[in-house]
Amino acid sequence: MDPSVTSATSLGEDGQLMWYTHPTYGMQCYRHVKLDTDVSAVTGQVIACKLGGTGTNVIGVLAPVASTKVQCLGVVQNTVAAGYYCWALVWGAGLGLSNGETAGDAEINVAGAPGYISDAAASAADPGEYIGRCFATTANATTGVCEFRIL
Repeated sequence: MDPSVTSATSLGEDGQLMWYTHPTYGMQCYRHVKLDTDVSAVTGQVIACKLGGTGTNVIGVLAPVASTKVQCLGVVQNTVAAGYYCWALVWGAGLGLSNGETAGDAEINVAGAPGYISDAAASAADPGEYIGRCFATTANATTGVCEFRIL
C-alpha cells in the first residue's frame, strides 16, 4: 500500500494500521481514516476523531486546539479532499504544519490553530499529551520534519 494515495472509496479497513519504509524518513506507521465530508486537509495537518458523531471512530476533522494525544488520528502527509480516505501518519518522521515558529528539538502538540502543530503550549502540557517533536526550527505556516508518536 502507498501512503500517498487518497481515494473517494475505502483503501482498507477502518482504522487499519500500515507500516511503510519511507525512502527519506525511514520506518513509519499510518492509520486508515476518512475525512469528514466538510473537511479537507493539507500536508502536515493533524486530524482528530470527530466528536459527537455516530458510527465509525475514524472520521477525521482538523484537530481542535489542545487536542489530547488520544483524540488525534494522525498527520496527513499530502493534500486530502473533503470526504476522502487517506493514510495518516501516527508514528515516525514526517511533515508537520507549524502555527507560529516551532523551535528545533521542541516537544509539540496541537496549538494555535486547528490542525497545526506548535511548541507554544507544549511546555505547559502534560508530557503524555505531546504528539511528537520537531527536528529543526520551523517557520510559521510552513512544514517541517517532525517525529510523531501518536500511536
